[in-house]
Formats: sequence, C-alpha cells, structure tokens
Amino acid sequence: MPADILRGLDRTPSQNAVDIWADYVEMRCILHPDGYFTIDTTQEAEEESADYSAGGGLVPAQEIDSALSAKWGDLNRQLRRRQSLFGDQYPFESMEDVDGIQLKDGWEGCGWYLFQLLASSLQYIPNARRNDVTHAFELVSFLIFKSLHAIDAEVHGFWANGGGRYALPTLPDKLTRLARDIRATPIFDKWKDFRPNDRGDGGIDLVAWHGMHDLRDRVPVAIGQCGCSVTEWSSKPAEIGREKISPLLHIPAEWHRYFFSPLCFTGGNKGKWCEGKEADIAGVVFVDRFRIVKRAESLGIQLPPLAEQLLTEMKAINYH
Repeated sequence: MPADILRGLDRTPSQNAVDIWADYVEMRCILHPDGYFTIDTTQEAEEESADYSAGGGLVPAQEIDSALSAKWGDLNRQLRRRQSLFGDQYPFESMEDVDGIQLKDGWEGCGWYLFQLLASSLQYIPNARRNDVTHAFELVSFLIFKSLHAIDAEVHGFWANGGGRYALPTLPDKLTRLARDIRATPIFDKWKDFRPNDRGDGGIDLVAWHGMHDLRDRVPVAIGQCGCSVTEWSSKPAEIGREKISPLLHIPAEWHRYFFSPLCFTGGNKGKWCEGKEADIAGVVFVDRFRIVKRAESLGIQLPPLAEQLLTEMKAINYH
C-alpha cells in the first residue's frame, strides 16, 4: 500500500516567505475536518512545531516570527489577493468576523489550483511519493506547454521515467535523437561527457519544434524545465540554458526556454511578480501557478489522470 501523500503538517514551513506560508495555511484548510483555518489554528501549528529542532531542517516557531499578529496580517493580505486574482478557480474564501479562510461551496471543482498547491508542498510529501507528484506536475506542464505552440508543432516529454519518443536506453541516445529532431548537431563525447549508463534527462523535461515544411535547420525550437522545489526555482532554469546545452548540442538558432513551477509568484496585480522574487527569476518564459491555472481554464484543459488520483488521496486526509 503506498505511503500517505502528505505527512508532517504539524511542522510549520522552513521558509519565511509569505507565499510559502500562504500555501501552508491553504493546505491546512483543505485537510481540516471542518474545512477552515484561522489565526488560532495558526498559533496551534506554531506551538506544535516548537517540539521539533532546527536540526531536522525546520525552524522552531519562536525563530519564525514571535509577532503572530503581524505575520497573519501579511498572510491575510496574500490570501485575499489570491482570492481576487484567481476568482472562480480559487477554492477558498475569507471567513466573516474571524481571521481565517474556509473552503467555499464547490471547492472540489478547483482541481487545477488544488494540484498546484499539492505540487508546491514537497517538504510535506514523503520521499516514497515525491516522484509521483513531480511526474504528475511534468504531465500538467506538458499540457500547458503544448497549448502554447502551433497545432502542427511537435511537442514531447523528455523525462526519464516516461515512455514516448525519447524512451531510449541512455541520455546520449536521447540527445542524439533530439539533435536529429531539431536539426542540431551532437558535439558530445558519449564516453567522456556522461556517467556510465546515464539514464537521466539532462535537465530537459519538455521539447517542441516546428519543421517549417522543409528539411533545413534553423527551425523554431523550445525547451522546457519543470520544478516543484520552493528553493531551486531560481537555479533550475540554468539547466536548459546555453552554458549547459551548447557543449552537448550545436543548435544553429537560439531556442526558447520555459520554466514551469506550481508556486504562486503573482504579486499585487496581474502585472506584478511576487515581491522579492522578480530579481531572481531567470530570463525564461516563467509559467507559475497563476498562468497554469488560467491557461487551463481558458482552454478547458483537463487534469491528467495521475494528478486527479493524487488529489483524491489528498482530499481523503483529515488533519486537525
């Protein structure tokens, strides 16, 4: 029987960023038997987390923020901002006369938002289940990535744990096929540039190209990377940058780079990034929670079955 999809929610986030804390509050709201989360339950969570040491990778409550009221003020503004921005796709609503949020009527229909929230919660997902969640997010990202390209473009997953066009024995084999597809030239040494029997994806998760109706090179190419980590979103896009790809493949024309993250990087309005984040976002097409949810909503895209299965598991958990 598989391990529970979530564990350790009596530990508050190890990051101080308000967007990460807002995700934690939302997750606790979903899992509460009565479907709400208030400032009182926040205080209970901090008191519970004080039983854990920083050596476990979690910061004791007293080090996070002793001024709980000030923290809740920031959290409340963030949660209300999300309610305004996501509209019908937001599963929560503010509570009357109480500092907190509750699940709104019909919240279970907000599957795209709920799955991004789950994928953003890796620190609460057991190691045995993380591959399930991250691969489901790759499948989600693939659908959005595909929707952003021409209907006759070639769009494929490049991940190590899936089938399809690049289900080949080793990474050099996969890169050789990719080079042929996008009309590039492999310039790597299979024996020197890779670990023996490297079966990974080389940091590439998604690829797209258009053949332009002939066999010449210099065709449109896009390469995508997916990442759920709350700490690696600023560094992972480098895996599909020129410094990483150019020593392996000579691609005659510059390629477009996409990074998909389930985190919520939307700031005070649709024209702003989350405060304190923009300077660290790499020069890629950055597709965060808001863009994923809204793209899926606008086109009526359905969640992949694996993502639906994981949400069913999440909804079955009751946590006070």
